[in-house]
Amino acid sequence: MLERNGFAVKVTEVIALEVADKPGGLAAILDALEGTGINIEYAYSLTGSTKGHALLLFRFSDPNAALQVLKAQKINCVGSEELTKRLKG
Repeated sequence: MLERNGFAVKVTEVIALEVADKPGGLAAILDALEGTGINIEYAYSLTGSTKGHALLLFRFSDPNAALQVLKAQKINCVGSEELTKRLKG
């Protein structure tokens, strides 16, 4: 629909992460990635029903490697179905 109306469209893979909604919540993610060579290309936050947690979406230079590192550090990665459910409230 967007393309038919003259808009450029590009689909990219992002990873949704749940962190504590308090100062320093992002630090756990950054600490986990430090020294891995995985770059954050961009990030943004989402609003929705998160119950004391923040949802952050990231585009990583190597999404598969990022997922492995983050899961090993017990950082909660939110799948697409769960993310959709939370955003709908």
